[in-house]
Amino acid sequence: MSDLDTQARQAIVNFKKVLNRQERLARVMARKSDLRLLPNSRGSYTDGKNIHIQVPYSLFKGTPHADRSVCRKRDDDNILLCEACRVVEEVEAYVFHEVSHICFGTFQKVSNSDLKSYLDEVLKCFGDKERENFKSVVHKVKLDIPAKEYKSYYVTTASVSPVHQLLANLNEDVRVNAEMRKERPGSVVPLEAMYNFLIKNGVPRGKETIPYKDLPHDSQMVIGMVARMSGYSYEPFLAEEVCQVLEDEDLNKVFDQIIKANSSRDTGFHAFSLKVELNRLGMFLD
Repeated sequence: MSDLDTQARQAIVNFKKVLNRQERLARVMARKSDLRLLPNSRGSYTDGKNIHIQVPYSLFKGTPHADRSVCRKRDDDNILLCEACRVVEEVEAYVFHEVSHICFGTFQKVSNSDLKSYLDEVLKCFGDKERENFKSVVHKVKLDIPAKEYKSYYVTTASVSPVHQLLANLNEDVRVNAEMRKERPGSVVPLEAMYNFLIKNGVPRGKETIPYKDLPHDSQMVIGMVARMSGYSYEPFLAEEVCQVLEDEDLNKVFDQIIKANSSRDTGFHAFSLKVELNRLGMFLD
């Protein structure tokens, strides 16, 4: 067995130890006794039934508590100083986030007639020029509703295009995180620390990380929009051009609507107006 295989096996063992407590917490929050937390290598997500959590790379090393004197202590960005403690809290933050999608209606089932009415409303809210890019595909999704059983506003919106899927998910992330922070104040610090660590350290790529400033502008906009709508800092870590786009007045009017959203229907609807504004600014062009 190679060293990498040994490390991978150890990472799963370490990870399952972390998940045991988190799984019990997630079941209580979601009120689902059969909810499972499963290790995953391709990012963290939920399908509404189970939660899949990416195994942090540092668990491959069996990250020790190098200095017990700093355990549970934080820096000015609320990031835990002890790496072993930070990794455990990172998993906790992802659990908070993913379970919030289950708790706050991302996958709430709705009728086919409601979904059709929703798409009709989407089309009515845009002029002919603005809706030209998505009118035909929205109509196709509407016709596909009975056969493909989309069931939820989120899945229906995501079916329009990959960009609409990205924006609907982004909007929902902002909404459900805000709901989780209100419902469980103990989630505030872990969620903020997770964000601050991610934007300060960049995007993991195996053993390395890529600074956000080195990513394409569309990729920077994703975390920038989440940050701006969540009240987190982003300016030092994103390109100046991206920060300027995030300041656009009309774009921020859409952000305000997303912040006030009360349901996945609202966030799905605003994904369409968000795409229109981003296209106007030269972002997320198909």
